Amino acid sequence: KVPLVFSYLDYGKKEAGIGPAFYPTGDYDQDLAKIQEYYKGITARYPHQFNL
Repeated sequence: KVPLVFSYLDYGKKEAGIGPAFYPTGDYDQDLAKIQEYYKGITARYPHQFNL
């Protein structure tokens, strides 16, 4: 198993960050919900092009 490490550039707050290691469970819907929760509240550089 290989972990995923999420990172972000929040252009609204002008900050960057790296999250904890995430090990996918194999349950697509459950994993996607956790990914969406992590990126909730992050402002993309081009918000109209951002979609999860």
